[in-house]
Amino acid sequence: MLWTLTHDEAGVSLLTVSNPMPYHASLQALRIDAFQISEYLLLAPGAHSEMVVPASVLPSANRRFSYKALTDYGGQRTYCTPLKGHAVFTARLLENNSFQDEC
Repeated sequence: MLWTLTHDEAGVSLLTVSNPMPYHASLQALRIDAFQISEYLLLAPGAHSEMVVPASVLPSANRRFSYKALTDYGGQRTYCTPLKGHAVFTARLLENNSFQDEC
């Protein structure tokens, strides 16, 4: 997944995700820190989606973005990354599905 944090013409912050893979992606519990941005998101191959980020959770040096991806076998894999401005970013897999790992 490729993620981008941007602003629209009205100044509203948007978190955009693109699925460059040839497979559907099923994502759950998309969060910035403890704030849930989306409960569930299904992305078709090549699709993208935008989610509004409330001003109260705008990125700072300490903010973390995380989500869970469903596997083909029904399991969940947790991904996490620090939020850094408006660059395109990816999240790394947390090996033990715990936020005790560093993003």
